Amino acid sequence: MTATETPVERPVEFVQSLPEARRRDIFFALLREFYAANGDLAAIPLREGDTDLGYLVRPDGVLTGYQKLMMSLPREVAEHLSVAIPDDLDDCLSEEEVEAIHRRVEARHAQ
Repeated sequence: MTATETPVERPVEFVQSLPEARRRDIFFALLREFYAANGDLAAIPLREGDTDLGYLVRPDGVLTGYQKLMMSLPREVAEHLSVAIPDDLDDCLSEEEVEAIHRRVEARHAQ
């Protein structure tokens, strides 16, 4: 950055020139702004131009999404999913049972 350029004109270089503690402060301030701008999305897509960088996953958003999902499931399924995975995997739902539940839920939503 030259003497006539301001940090606003070259923000990346300005931030890179700062000590790590200040960069961290700026990162978290920007992250809070990013969260505020993206509402209650559990997973915020991260893209730079045409490059997909994955998702920023917010723990509070994931919890809200999980709670909504659990409320939408049949009671017996929600109860089953709320229990820790048993040591005996024969106690788990079979693939066929999960598919049958999925079909019932889809049929209910299609009505």
